Amino acid sequence: MFVEYTVADPTAPRSTCSARCTEPCATQRSVTCDLGALCLQSDIGVERFMTVQVFDREPLESGTPPFKAMPVGGLTTSKSYKLTCVEPTT
Repeated sequence: MFVEYTVADPTAPRSTCSARCTEPCATQRSVTCDLGALCLQSDIGVERFMTVQVFDREPLESGTPPFKAMPVGGLTTSKSYKLTCVEPTT
């Protein structure tokens, strides 16, 4: 999951998780991701742009675009949302 990712200012993902393939390897998978680092203190009360990006294989460690480069033949899709972080309640 990326927050405020742009080509001009490519930021690392705030959350990464993998849906492991179980035999037989299904075309549909689900995963639960840790979102503990999704909102930073600087995000509180500010509307941000969040993108959930799904890859069909591990992105490359380097390449273009940064943090999203795929091996040849790799596929990706994404969905974007407005994100508003709030102070946690106690």
